[in-house]
Amino acid sequence: MMPEYGDCIDYDDASECASHAVAVGEAWGPLRIGEPPSVAKFPVDVLPESVQQLVVEGAAAIGCAVDFLAVPALAVAAGAIGRTAALRLKEGYFASSSLFAACVGPPADGKTPALKIAAAPLRKLDAALALEHAEAMDRWRAECDRASPDGKKAKPPGGFGHSVHSVRPPRPRRIDVDDVTMEALPLILADNPRGLVMVRDELTALVMGLNQYKSGKGSDRANLLKIWSGDACKRDRVAHENHEPVRCDHPCLSIVGGLPPDMLGELVDQKGRSDGFTDRFLFSCPDVRPAPSWSAEGVPDVVADEWSNLVERLWLRSPEQRDGRPVPRTIVMDAGGESAWRHYYDRHSEEMNDTGFPPSLRGPWGKLREYAGRLTLVLSLLDHASDPLCGVQDLPVGDDGFVEDAWRLVDYFKSHARRVHAAVNLGVEGPDRAVAKALLDWLRNEQIDMFTERDAKRARRWIEPDALANALRHLTRANAVRPEPPQMAAKCGRPRSPAYEVNPALLV
Repeated sequence: MMPEYGDCIDYDDASECASHAVAVGEAWGPLRIGEPPSVAKFPVDVLPESVQQLVVEGAAAIGCAVDFLAVPALAVAAGAIGRTAALRLKEGYFASSSLFAACVGPPADGKTPALKIAAAPLRKLDAALALEHAEAMDRWRAECDRASPDGKKAKPPGGFGHSVHSVRPPRPRRIDVDDVTMEALPLILADNPRGLVMVRDELTALVMGLNQYKSGKGSDRANLLKIWSGDACKRDRVAHENHEPVRCDHPCLSIVGGLPPDMLGELVDQKGRSDGFTDRFLFSCPDVRPAPSWSAEGVPDVVADEWSNLVERLWLRSPEQRDGRPVPRTIVMDAGGESAWRHYYDRHSEEMNDTGFPPSLRGPWGKLREYAGRLTLVLSLLDHASDPLCGVQDLPVGDDGFVEDAWRLVDYFKSHARRVHAAVNLGVEGPDRAVAKALLDWLRNEQIDMFTERDAKRARRWIEPDALANALRHLTRANAVRPEPPQMAAKCGRPRSPAYEVNPALLV
């Protein structure tokens, strides 16, 4: 039986070399890299009716997947909730509202206009907060202009000089941030303990900007992971006033944005280390849709206004004050909710403990387990805020319906995580994954149609020989590369450095 490409082939003589080369010819077969797994449809019915209208009619007006409105809507709601409420899972364990979400799709697929529709209420609230701060600054300047005890006017600090009689200017209240450095983010979060939401049209700009001023050697990436977990942040810098550290004991941040599939690799640690960064994102990567025909329909004003009012009601809830500090109000689950939580949690753990479960998915599945509580919190408060008869400060009960819907969302995000991780990790498990990706990036970026193992070692000097051999075997099985048939020359021996051809489809 004639061996196929992907098999380990040894050539013992010139006749075998020639017969194999003739038999294979130029055929490559299908490129088995980038074949996306199927994904689930977004379960729109988990959302309140008014939000369902927003995502369905918005998607129809744009001609995009409903996912690109529904997922940002969840993140916007989470940002509006902030640290005003938390879900009690058991003694000492609480779920926050923080969500990191990413909508993945090719250019011109409607991600940006969908994000703008979902985030519109934030712009309205931000404008109101900006006006509030401007009025506060006017009052502060008037206070600074009052006569000091010596008859001279005190000068406000920051642009007008400084006086011992001056008071610090008021800090602006914020609901959102956009283009912000990791140096400034803890300071803004410290000034806004209620929490913030970051809306980024291109999430890759955020990721590629991490450590941009530190030659890639900073801790921005690790600090963003701490913020997701709600762990305390404390920054000490020489320039801080009175050398006081910037403290944020309970940071709360939600992030949402879009990125094209080709940029997914930028989310991964460039040295192949599994730092859990991508595991913390809820990915939505629906099937690509054909370009839409023109539609004269838009999002009705009444639908957009209902969404804006709902987000504002979430924002109007205030945290409790305990010993002078703001703390979240606690939502508890009833007996039905606790029973449903135990059932779905154990089912999720059984999946992770299955002998055939891919090790590369253990990280994201662990974070999705935590996201189940966060999504329960967001869904319950979304439903509560959608009823204008409910008091803004009242709290719903976490019943079995909200728990079940949250785990349905987890199942949705699982399917999309599989698609994203298949694209990023090439379907390779273990340490060889980073090596295979590094080789693939090298071949694509340099448009290399033929190479030797020596070329690969020179291009990626950090790759160990065994890891290189394993990665080449995987790329061969995937029909990305194949061993070059030995040349019919006077000396038809084994090449000193094995050579490989590259599938032309890989370079398109």
